[in-house]
Amino acid sequence: MRVNIFKRLESSVNSFTLTLDRIMSQINLILNVIESEMNLILMITLLIQMNWMKMLKLVEKIKVKIKDLDIIKIKQDLWEDKETLTYLLECARKIDVSRDAKLIDLKIILHIKSIIQLIKIIRKLLFYIVF
Repeated sequence: MRVNIFKRLESSVNSFTLTLDRIMSQINLILNVIESEMNLILMITLLIQMNWMKMLKLVEKIKVKIKDLDIIKIKQDLWEDKETLTYLLECARKIDVSRDAKLIDLKIILHIKSIIQLIKIIRKLLFYIVF
């Protein structure tokens, strides 16, 4: 999960925040399922709906019995993930458009490219006017 989150951060802070929101909602959903003691079939159905394909491939290969699951450990891991994601979300939400250095750099690059294109057009016009 860490690698995917950091890959998302490379695209933009806004995309990063949306991804964190989506992961948080999935974690909350799984915690609610565990806390309401629903059966494993319902949990697998929810995972299918959330497109957790890697986990589904594992479930297809391995027969999982509810009594074999360490629900306490799973809940602890999910709560730890939730705390970390909450902190990351708070930090990401502090970054607005004026503080997004990557967005500012992108705007500068686009501005420079547009100026270069304008210079090329002016050169062509001058060439045709002169000759």
